[in-house]
Amino acid sequence: MAHYSLADAQSDLPSLVEKAERGEEVLIDRPDKDVVVKLIATRVRPSSPWDIEWLDAHRVHPRRGRVNTAQALREMKDESPR
Repeated sequence: MAHYSLADAQSDLPSLVEKAERGEEVLIDRPDKDVVVKLIATRVRPSSPWDIEWLDAHRVHPRRGRVNTAQALREMKDESPR
């Protein structure tokens, strides 16, 4: 686990990001404010066709006209899986 001051992190951020990408724990200290920041790198997978289909199937379509909020909440609770 490596600790860096905020000034060091500002001057050498690209190398700290590379360390986080390799799985090393990188902590940035800000002692004047008692703050420690942990730099974490994660991989994000691209959206698949399945993701798009799921989102489309679960899209909420707005109602036209006035909405009874209490009734809408009851309906949502009735639709939720138990």
